[in-house]
Amino acid sequence: MSNWMEPANGNVDASEQQPISADEAVTRAEKDTQAKHRIITVERFLRALLGDKRVEEIGESKPTVSGRSSSKKPLKDAFRTANVYFNHFIKVDSFKVMNQEFLLRAISRGAAIICANNFGSIDIVIPVLFGTILAKEFVSAILVQVKNSGEYSATVRRALFTTINPYACGLFDAKVTNPRPVLRVVFALASEQSAVATPPSRSPRGTGDRFTVYDIWCAGAFHETFDVIHPEEEKIVRTHLLNMRDSHDVFRRTNRTMWSALRQMLPCSSTEEDHYNNWVDVPTDGAGEEVEIADDVDEEAELLPAESQAQAADMK
Repeated sequence: MSNWMEPANGNVDASEQQPISADEAVTRAEKDTQAKHRIITVERFLRALLGDKRVEEIGESKPTVSGRSSSKKPLKDAFRTANVYFNHFIKVDSFKVMNQEFLLRAISRGAAIICANNFGSIDIVIPVLFGTILAKEFVSAILVQVKNSGEYSATVRRALFTTINPYACGLFDAKVTNPRPVLRVVFALASEQSAVATPPSRSPRGTGDRFTVYDIWCAGAFHETFDVIHPEEEKIVRTHLLNMRDSHDVFRRTNRTMWSALRQMLPCSSTEEDHYNNWVDVPTDGAGEEVEIADDVDEEAELLPAESQAQAADMK
């Protein structure tokens, strides 16, 4: 490993480094000030992503889960010294990379993570460093779950946040007793309404909670939700998301015949009649017609040629 990750004294001041940032939210945040450093605070990142107004609102939210009695700070204070820095995403293949040690290495590279397929309830991980010392005990993360389904709307679904457990996913080792706060975010991109909301704090569950998390629900692929989506880009972004949801129906808005043909090539894959009408008489009243089932002998006879059927009758 390079000397940047393993300095003589075991730590390094990350603020001295000058990595290049290409992510739009990070880039726009940099342009807002005259700061020379491309490492930015979590607050500045959220302002670039969601807009100043939204961040002012959610900045006052309290932790959804608080593992320590002293960690009741509002989000803006809890993450005041937290920094992010990435200029690209890496698609990982292993479940085992979700830990403070690996995320420390990702920070040193300037990378955010797209999780391995089927990795629980987390799709994207943005490493977070509290302070400027590159040491794993100061590492936390923004854990993002992305939903592109019409089932999820502007209404916060608290159960989705519950499935993102910083210990269960491996972010914090079982031996870590005083972890840094975690930010959990859900993108409900298919929502027809825009919303940026935080769920209310829940009551403590004895001593079972060892971590502190803050939650943000972002609904709708609109400029009103995401400041990085410009108003003139909304239609393009939403069309792309729609095509991803209905990948086999990409022609449906322009060509009904093509729409039907594509569905007929995907039998049983959805509920529309085109998936069935080539080989099933779909009832219009919701009730099927009862069909008498032939016995085995007659069924076998139907499969035989006429001459063989005559011979079979003689044998009887």
